Amino acid sequence: MPAGSRGDACPYGERLPYLPFRVLLREWLGVTLEHPEEELAALLRERLLQLFGDRAPLLRPFLGSVLGLAPAAEDHGLTAGLRPEDLQLRVFGAFRELVERLSADGPLLLVVDDVHWADAASVALLAHLLDITDQSPVLLVLAGRPEPGHPSWQLREAAIREHAHRSQVVELTALAGEVGRELLTELVGGAGLPEDLEQIVLERAEGNPLYLEELVRSLVDAGALVRKDGGWEFQRHVEVQVPESVEKLVLARVDVLSPGAREILCAASVFGRRFTRPLVSAVADPGKDLDQGLRELRRADLVREGRRWPEEEYRFRHHLIQETTYGSMLRRRRRELHRRAAEAIEQAFAERLEERLGILAHHWRCAGELERAFDYHARAGAAAWRIVAPSEALEQYNAAVDAAAEVGIEDGRVRRVRFERGRVRFFSGDQEGGERDIERLLEDARLTGDR
Repeated sequence: MPAGSRGDACPYGERLPYLPFRVLLREWLGVTLEHPEEELAALLRERLLQLFGDRAPLLRPFLGSVLGLAPAAEDHGLTAGLRPEDLQLRVFGAFRELVERLSADGPLLLVVDDVHWADAASVALLAHLLDITDQSPVLLVLAGRPEPGHPSWQLREAAIREHAHRSQVVELTALAGEVGRELLTELVGGAGLPEDLEQIVLERAEGNPLYLEELVRSLVDAGALVRKDGGWEFQRHVEVQVPESVEKLVLARVDVLSPGAREILCAASVFGRRFTRPLVSAVADPGKDLDQGLRELRRADLVREGRRWPEEEYRFRHHLIQETTYGSMLRRRRRELHRRAAEAIEQAFAERLEERLGILAHHWRCAGELERAFDYHARAGAAAWRIVAPSEALEQYNAAVDAAAEVGIEDGRVRRVRFERGRVRFFSGDQEGGERDIERLLEDARLTGDR
């Protein structure tokens, strides 16, 4: 991977095992999530051979599992008979060996953003990598919100407790009074806001820089701040209303968009923080000018352009913009957009759905299509268990059972899910839960004559 590599988690990340590391490996290989699986497997084989020579085949199946690649026939001897816990250790060891080898050529920076959204398997792998900094020139940068109930919090505590000599915690706090005032002055480019308006803004912002940035942009949208002589000038005759929260401020800015831009922003919000042009085009109402709408959203700095190849990608400037836009839609509208999103993903990635099973389950469930959601949750659970991500597998199997109960599915498919969930529970140390699943499926099988 490049000397500085970044893997982002996402809101769906807790259902996608090893997602940040999947992103890191693909960045190292120079491919995107849309790259064909056959070419990806060949590229991984070639790159590992260059780095490790004869040892490459010993690492390939385990790194390939992080990428979501199906095991090759020649890998069967390495993986057959491994207990789940041993398979997970092999995955961890293979990634660690890759990092050590790459850092031997020079210092390596690994960044995982939004770690509070990372899946449990990724957090466990990060914990496994913490002590690598004692032997190798590797810098791990983990960014995220403090979430004491999430595994990332235990990771943070472990880093501080066990690696205090190499760890540094940088906590972002609210801007102090004068610092907030300085930022506001900088944002308005020296344009003097009325003292009472400035005071209201600073009080409602409560040290939140996003609020200050969004407010200044709303003043520009309202015509209260205008460009003049290379700077900004405040128009005192324009009536200004200061929303009480960031969410209301974002909604006020969305309301002044053209109908086409608003439609595109809403369609994009169902994909999360990032979205591609082809997918949002398939989800937005036909007849909207996509080019014009995206330009308007970029000018308003609500979304920003990401990569351009092989497909144009965009991201919301801040997750609150995406969350607020999504939350502002009626439930019926959200369901329709999720249905379109699921159909677009199925069509675009028909030959390689394995990596998107959890995302498809999410979209179909949000669309209210519970039977289809059940199917994808069950498949996503099986995929997570194959790479020994028990927390993610259990989450998916739980969601599948819940969906089946809601829609009234009572057949062999549900019994199979209960059996697999029981296995995962036994592995995770929940013997009582495992026994309940096995006893329930046996009872159902007897009642239905399912031998």
